[in-house]
Amino acid sequence: YAITGVYQSLSPFFVQNFFIIRAFYLRKKQKELWMHLRPKFTQVVDKCEKKFLWRVFYILFFRSLKLVTCRVYDGFVFNMQTLFPELVYSCNDLMFVFYVNLMVEYLDFIDRKIDMMRSYKDMRPIRREIVKVFQIKRKIEKRYSIDLLTTISYNFVLNIISFYWILMRIIFNHLSKINEIATFFHLFEPIFINWVVCSGCEEFYSKVIFKFKFNFKNYYPKF
Repeated sequence: YAITGVYQSLSPFFVQNFFIIRAFYLRKKQKELWMHLRPKFTQVVDKCEKKFLWRVFYILFFRSLKLVTCRVYDGFVFNMQTLFPELVYSCNDLMFVFYVNLMVEYLDFIDRKIDMMRSYKDMRPIRREIVKVFQIKRKIEKRYSIDLLTTISYNFVLNIISFYWILMRIIFNHLSKINEIATFFHLFEPIFINWVVCSGCEEFYSKVIFKFKFNFKNYYPKF
């Protein structure tokens, strides 16, 4: 009980401070990513920003469920203590997904450009766009790879602990009160974040493998 309590109460603060320090030192790379993508997709950025804000709203909604259903003072204090750390590392992962969504739009832009240039022999503009895509992808990986590894590892252990407490409540029949049922709410946020990250990466991967490469080989088999 002591070990799990320390992990659930102290680990979020270490993760939060780690992300804040990395964001400070990597602020130039963050600005470069923004400058690369925003000028090309001014309208699409608004769409991706709305997705980002809706996902943040979902996290706040899950957090509010924890606070409303918590009838014990210690549990209320614990949820308030982990509120801001959870927002920090969750929003960090959502920013990664935000850039991935912009990269998907970038691939769609190149795909449309290939359609328009099928009758042209000069493929140098397309080559430059393709190279730029992978350059930006590498920059995103350098900026967020360590952060994603940290949050995925942290959420993995946190889910194991949450499943442990759920199992204990089921075994000893401690699911009669609303604050005891609220134990299930601790699973919502990490599962939601992992689903958003994996689905965003899967969308980018499918664009590269199935659509983008297929169309490019059909139009220009000698390239």
